[in-house]
Amino acid sequence: MTTVNRKIRRETAAAVRSAGTLRPVIVSLEPPGRTIGLRLKGTRHTYYADVESLYWKLVKADVEALSPRRRRMVRGMRLKRY
Repeated sequence: MTTVNRKIRRETAAAVRSAGTLRPVIVSLEPPGRTIGLRLKGTRHTYYADVESLYWKLVKADVEALSPRRRRMVRGMRLKRY
């Protein structure tokens, strides 16, 4: 795996409607590799998130999407959080 030494930007296939037009989402990885930025193409404002907090938010959303029975099983496993 390569470490992030400089800002890396990529245009995604995802599009969001903004100001009446569909705009692609631009994802950027910021050094030292702990921050992800999201913005719409053609705009200046970037929304940032810490990679660790984003990971745990996605895990929580995934568990909440499970059926109640499976959710109880996953909650009993006690995920380790560093």
